[in-house]
Amino acid sequence: MSPTPEIAPDILYEDRALLILDKPAGLVVHPAPTYHGRTLIDWLKQYLGPVVMQDFPEPDRLGLVHRLDKDTSGVLVVAKNAAAKTAVGRQFHDRLVKKQYVAFIEGVPPRKMGIISAPVGRSRKVPSRMAVTGNGRPSETSFEVVEKFKEVSLVNLYPKTGRTHQLRVHCAAIGHPIVGDITYGSKSAWSRDYDIHRPLLHALKLELDHPVSGKRITFEAPWPKDMKNALKLFRRSAKAALVILAILGAAVRVHADETSAKKITKHSSSSDSSSTPSSSKSLSRQMSSLRTQFKSLIEEVSALQDRVSGIQANLDQLGAAGRLRDLEKAISDLNGKTSNTGNVTEETKSQVLDMSRKLKAQQDALDQMRDLVDRLQRELIQAKAREDAAPPAVDASKGAEGAREQGSKN
Repeated sequence: MSPTPEIAPDILYEDRALLILDKPAGLVVHPAPTYHGRTLIDWLKQYLGPVVMQDFPEPDRLGLVHRLDKDTSGVLVVAKNAAAKTAVGRQFHDRLVKKQYVAFIEGVPPRKMGIISAPVGRSRKVPSRMAVTGNGRPSETSFEVVEKFKEVSLVNLYPKTGRTHQLRVHCAAIGHPIVGDITYGSKSAWSRDYDIHRPLLHALKLELDHPVSGKRITFEAPWPKDMKNALKLFRRSAKAALVILAILGAAVRVHADETSAKKITKHSSSSDSSSTPSSSKSLSRQMSSLRTQFKSLIEEVSALQDRVSGIQANLDQLGAAGRLRDLEKAISDLNGKTSNTGNVTEETKSQVLDMSRKLKAQQDALDQMRDLVDRLQRELIQAKAREDAAPPAVDASKGAEGAREQGSKN
């Protein structure tokens, strides 16, 4: 069996200060204890050579000022000297670098454009993953729906912050995980049905000031082959669905026309006299139902906000973190005394055990409250999304008038 070919990036641009790469999916950027294969750092060491490498104090990072996940493709910036790294790194820190990603997400968002604002931090249950959590760092992502298909949507993503797995976590938080991202809730069927084996996320564009000239420059990485293939497949599936719907719609219309013709022949006079009031009543009922749904959504969001605020206030009042630190210090002191004193009384030992049990109970209670805050945070984000998706309330009187006008025209 021939060895697996090495994955290497394509060079989009290079000068004395910058090296702009198109990182392929599957290439790990930084070495890690759990990964022993070839990384982008290994490729950079070979490409830049020992002379350039000596200019960087961190040999395991070289001139990297940001990163992409292993399975994310697209634009990656590398500084070729320490001065350029400092200048570009400051732009990332001050959020002056503009980034645009493209992704396929499951389902269709309720709005064409929106902002996802939710704190992202390390998951306590699965430390290898990130999650929306009350203890996370503030994170914000803007999205724009570009094209809708049968089961997925093509979106542009604009991250304002740069947290680990931010885009993947934010898309999953609003109920639309990135296609192929099994880690964050995507369906496993994508691999079987569409031959998709990674999250369909691509860093398309990156805009920054050149560290030497100060000129604003933009770099763009072309779509990778697997995302181009996925686009063709999704478009074909959407067209097939439209054809089926059109056939079914035509059949329904033919049946409806035949039924209407029979009814008109038999009940022409009675139908003319009752159509307008019936339309008005139907429209009024629909408007009333929409207003009820909208009011329910508002009440649901308000209740969730109150619950989150109440729990966070209780955490602050309890000073749980401070009390835990005090208890840990007290236990540490008692344990020290226990180990250094040969004549420790049974009473002291009992105190140590009692305080240990109290500490464990405090930790369990705090973990439960944190889990509740995280769950409510996710529910609040989803409730806001449903509120944004609700159609605006319409004046029932105006709707009735419109129905009467339409009836009079008929």
